[in-house]
Amino acid sequence: MEYRRIDKTNPPIALFDLKLAENQTNYLDPLPTILKEYQNIDNWIILSIHLSDIKKTTIGFACIGSFGKDDTWLDDIMIDKSYQGFGYGTKALKDIIKYIFKTYQVDHFYLSCYKENEVALKLYKKLGFVLTDNLDINGELILVYYK
Repeated sequence: MEYRRIDKTNPPIALFDLKLAENQTNYLDPLPTILKEYQNIDNWIILSIHLSDIKKTTIGFACIGSFGKDDTWLDDIMIDKSYQGFGYGTKALKDIIKYIFKTYQVDHFYLSCYKENEVALKLYKKLGFVLTDNLDINGELILVYYK
């Protein structure tokens, strides 16, 4: 798989074609909302996620931000509904974990997840994320990943 840092003011059109499964739409803001939220904040980057096929098919994206050693986040990650269930999300998460530690030189980072999003929570825990006792401003569970 491949990952490309995108220009938040001029993202690739293929990102707008990505779709969530019907039961996932409450867990992630639409891409235009995400882009607008992070557009002028240099600490946040968005990576597009691509297959390593001949077309370099765009299958998802991830938003990552860091405000220091104790405030680094994987804020959003999304895999298109057509590519879910094939291990791409697991592979992307593993790669992004490595990317975060290499890029930001931190020993831990956070993500948040709605408690109703049982599939994502199961994956996060399987990969080593640990629930904290905290909720974010939207009431989502906060998980931490330690190096």
